[in-house]
This record gives sequence, C-alpha cells and structure tokens, in this order.
Amino acid sequence: MTLQPAEVALSADLPLPVTVLGLGWVGAAMVARLLDQAAPLEINVRVPSPRHLGAWLDLADAAVLRRGHRLLLNDEAAWRRAAVVFHCAGAANPTGVSRHSVAEHNLALTGEVFAGAGFAAPPWVIVIANPVDLVAGLLTRLPGLDPARVIGTGTYLDTIRMQREIAAALNRAPAEVEAWVLGEHGEAQVPVWSRIRVAGLPATDLLDAAARDGLARLTREAAWRIRGTQPGTWWGVTACAAEIFAALRGGPLLRRPLGLPIAGAWAERLGHAGLVLSLPAEVDAAGCRLIQDFRLEPGEEAALRAAAAVLAGAEASTLGRAGSHQGTEVRSIP
Repeated sequence: MTLQPAEVALSADLPLPVTVLGLGWVGAAMVARLLDQAAPLEINVRVPSPRHLGAWLDLADAAVLRRGHRLLLNDEAAWRRAAVVFHCAGAANPTGVSRHSVAEHNLALTGEVFAGAGFAAPPWVIVIANPVDLVAGLLTRLPGLDPARVIGTGTYLDTIRMQREIAAALNRAPAEVEAWVLGEHGEAQVPVWSRIRVAGLPATDLLDAAARDGLARLTREAAWRIRGTQPGTWWGVTACAAEIFAALRGGPLLRRPLGLPIAGAWAERLGHAGLVLSLPAEVDAAGCRLIQDFRLEPGEEAALRAAAAVLAGAEASTLGRAGSHQGTEVRSIP
C-alpha cells in the first residue's frame, strides 16, 4: 500500500503553502499546531511510508473543522511551491543514547529528501529533526536552499526547559524568567548564567553554584525524564517551531537562541565560521539574524568555543558521508 496525494478542508482563499516532512509524533504535533493557526495555510504532509496513513487520516478529520486551511498529502506541486518547510523526519535516538547516534541516518535522509527538490524559490526551513545542529548544518550547504533561510530549533527548547526549571525552583512564574542556553542541543549545551534574570534580578543572586549546577543537569536530562513515560518529546519543540513561524509571518519580535551559521563577530570569537550552533538570534518578518553584541563571561565563552569544537568534530565525521548519499552535492564551508 502506498500513500497517494490527497486533500481535505478546501478554502476559497489563497493560503500560505507549507510542507511538514515526517508524520511521526513530532510531525503530527507540528501539523496539529499549524491547523490551529488563525491565518489560512496550505499544509502539505510529505511522508513516504504507508504506516503513517492512520495519523494522516486522523489529522484530516481535524482539518475538516479548520475551514481556512487545506491539508494535502504527498503533493509534489505543493512541495515545490512551499514557502516554509518544517523538517520533522528521521529516526529517533534510543532513550539514554546521544542524538548523534542517528546522525548518519538522518543526515542521509535529509540529503535524499531535499536533493533535486526543485523549489520555485528557496523556502524557509525550520529544522526539528535530530541531531538538529548537524541536520541544519547540512541544509545550509545543499543546492537550491538559502543558508540564511535555514533555522534550527537548537537550544531554544533547552532554554524554555531551563526557564521552567528555574521558575519551579524559585516558585516564580516562567514568564518572570529570562533564560539563555547556547551551544549544542545536547550534552554540549551552555547555560549562560550571566544573562539569566528572574523578575529583572540576576539569577546568580538567587541561586548558589550547587543549585545552578543542579538546574543545568535537569535541563540537559529533560528529554530522558519525558521519555520515561512517553516515546519521545514533541509538544515543547513544536511550540518552539510555531513561535519561529509566527515571528516570520509578522508576529512579535522573537529573541531566543536558534541554530544558525556562525558569522560576523561570533566567528571572530568562536571560530568555525559557517558551522551551525545555537546562538542568540532575532526573528521577525524581515528574517532571522544573529544578535552580535551579546556579552558572555570568560568561562561561558570558553564553554561555547568547546561546544563549537564538539559539533565541528561531529560534522567532520558524518556530514561528508551523509551529503554524498546517492550523489547529493554538498557545498563546503567557505
């Protein structure tokens, strides 16, 4: 049995075309979030496996009640005209095992899916698939895509997890906490305690070193705690992707860590120009850009340089093999 193009919930309006790659737990959650958007969308789900047909039919039922949207399945024309692609496809790493364990498979899959896509214009690509830093890095080098339009969710998710943990520890509302976690979405993440504020006060004035270390550990291990009672994590990260999407569509300015190529002053500070790493960024209708003037304590900057080195090493060991999968051309870092 194969999945064929299909469509429900047609609208007479002209909706913005988007494509969601993958329909596992993350992809399905992303589609659900898009169906709840107020502005009309053409949502194309691209998934080759018939084992996801049930999930698509379930979402198609929901789409009947969202009359401003169109929901499509494996529509090639919609894929080529996509203005935004949400990359949710790929294998999940086993519980307790590094996200890098699925790097070669998911990078090869990414190269295969995007090879020869023939987009009418380079779309925005919001990357959720893991290892998100490496997958986003590959996409910045693939022909037919604009590196400036590739955004990894990166440590945005780790930042809101840290925000939640600090708020709980201090019995405050999460909205009172301004948190920043940079670096890798993984073990090499870097909590930036010098920039974290609680109701405007430095977190370092409210939490001692032992408490901060404990909160950093809880943030790093958040995925394993979630996966103790469910097969993966999908609500938090798709909320991050939805916020990025809303900002690109003209919503409020978003200032969060995002996975972007190292450039400008950050390249001078960290080296590894062109490597995708989670750094402070702004997103609005004008696009996505790094916040270049962002001071760190010396120890934080050293930890961020170490995180960049970790990712550069992982990229060197996997990206070339995955990028050459089925002859996919990969641009080198300038």
